[in-house]
Amino acid sequence: MVYIALEGIDGSGKTTQYLSEVSHLKERMGDNRVEEYGYSDKDNPIGKLIKLMYQKDASGILSRIGRSSRLVQEGMYALNARHNLKKVRKDTEVIVSDRSIVTAYASHIDLIPEWVINLVEPKMCPDLVVFIDVPPEIGFKRLQQANRDTLYFEETLEGIRLFHQNYEKIFNGRKPAKLRETEVMMIDGNRPLREVESDVHGSIDKWLANNYDPKRKVE
Repeated sequence: MVYIALEGIDGSGKTTQYLSEVSHLKERMGDNRVEEYGYSDKDNPIGKLIKLMYQKDASGILSRIGRSSRLVQEGMYALNARHNLKKVRKDTEVIVSDRSIVTAYASHIDLIPEWVINLVEPKMCPDLVVFIDVPPEIGFKRLQQANRDTLYFEETLEGIRLFHQNYEKIFNGRKPAKLRETEVMMIDGNRPLREVESDVHGSIDKWLANNYDPKRKVE
């Protein structure tokens, strides 16, 4: 079994590429051999609470508690990720996720000890991280143009710049110990959608051809 995670800043097109990659692999390998993991999906009670606590215009005691502590924030998102993992078949051959523990590291680097993140996050660690890279200004512009129903308080240009900087720290010398065996693949996301999609499909297909091990089980 191999585990592939799509990562990127808000507005990078990561979720679009994740959904496209899941469809691509299911068509190529078969539905029963590929499983999708919506790491950050919020269509559950914990996710709905996160929306109440962290959306941009949230107010009240829950919001104040959530924003006052990085530990609370990480704990809530980790619980959400664990809840979503329960839906995933562990006997599948390939798992593809929209975000992963790498997001937790990029969100809280230098703010929360690495061991705390390792403790609360799901144990599953990606074999391959595909990072859809776009400049923070482009990601922020896309968020504004998307006119989403829910924006979160850290989805500002400043917040997205910091998020991007933290990803760069992780991929360039600050990789957490748990990601020691994780391979990182950078994809230029500042291109036409179909061009990015073709690059993602081709790069992952090539990686799987060299790294797929059907006997390996996930924890």
